[in-house]
Amino acid sequence: MSIIKGNPMLTEERFATDVVYEDSMTVKGTAQKTGILFAILMFTGSISWSMMNTNPGMSGVLTLLGAIGGLIALLVGMFRPGTGRIAAPLYAAFEGLFLGAISFMFEGMYAGIVMQAVLLTLGVLLVMIGLYSGRIIRASNTFIKVITVSTIAVCGFYIFSWVAALFGFNTLMEFHEGNSLLSIGFSLFVVVLAALNFVVDFDMIERGEEMGAPGHMEWFGAMSVMVTLIWLYVNILRLLSKLSSRD
Repeated sequence: MSIIKGNPMLTEERFATDVVYEDSMTVKGTAQKTGILFAILMFTGSISWSMMNTNPGMSGVLTLLGAIGGLIALLVGMFRPGTGRIAAPLYAAFEGLFLGAISFMFEGMYAGIVMQAVLLTLGVLLVMIGLYSGRIIRASNTFIKVITVSTIAVCGFYIFSWVAALFGFNTLMEFHEGNSLLSIGFSLFVVVLAALNFVVDFDMIERGEEMGAPGHMEWFGAMSVMVTLIWLYVNILRLLSKLSSRD
């Protein structure tokens, strides 16, 4: 039976197999590879930050290169999971360039905001790991469906807003870019939604281990967790900037 997933990268069909592999996917192995991807992200992020510090005019190049490169690596990893050992590190590297650049810009506007966002992001991750490990939050079918629909709706709203802005309709962009109480409430909702996506990620990774998925799926699962982590960080950064702009 297919499990509807908040993160479309992790579906039961991707992990299901009737073959017994000598090198099978494990939760521990996935966690280790997630740590490797996080280290790569931080390394390229620091390079991007340093480049911005030396030449702020590089912002456009770094954000565009990071966003496009990360998207291509992500799509390759999604449709060809066997390439995960290459696609996942490339995704983390490109996203590091992107995050380093935008983080530098936010820090220039609101001093100290980046460290706050990093600590809050890691704090939320640890809390979600604790809640999931303690089975306080369970990934039931209903839970997964709600998170899926909500995530798709938010992504659809962003895309519709960007397209509308191209044609001169900026009302929706002002809604999620502004600092009104409604805009802040929306950002808070997205932060909570991103955090809850971790539960679905963890559940499907555990299922991968139970079903004896091949070892390369550890990279696939790790990349999926990184997608959620990056989404969470960006939205926490946006939320903090909105709150800071009201001071």
